Amino acid sequence: MPSPPRPPVTVLALPVPPPRPRRWRGALFAGVALVALGFVIGSVYVVGRAHARPPRYVPAPRAPIVIAPTPPAATAISTDPPGADVYYDGEWVGLTPFRLGGPVPRGSQLVLRHEGYEDLVLEAPVALFVGGERVFAMRRAEGADALD
Repeated sequence: MPSPPRPPVTVLALPVPPPRPRRWRGALFAGVALVALGFVIGSVYVVGRAHARPPRYVPAPRAPIVIAPTPPAATAISTDPPGADVYYDGEWVGLTPFRLGGPVPRGSQLVLRHEGYEDLVLEAPVALFVGGERVFAMRRAEGADALD
């Protein structure tokens, strides 16, 4: 059997507003792009810093070098025979072997006196050298052979 006829379908034509432009999509795309770009640049910076050369060594400025005066060297005075009296500018200062603590000023006089021997007069700075050891042979005095 044939089906009953269907009533005609009526289509309602409602006015459809025109589509609005979606402005937020552009802003969202720009924001996501900036975040991604920042992540890439930050990663490159961090990874690049890990392999970067160490900073160049720059020495600190040095203080000027000041050379302190060297303390004068001591001079050892010995006589042959040992045991002579040592007079420095007329004052008795000891027996040989004797050690002078420093240089002898110009015009000073050292006298080595030993019984039975001639006095040995040393004028500074001619006869005395600073530093080291000096051995002076003393001459027997005339008539000293008789004393032995």
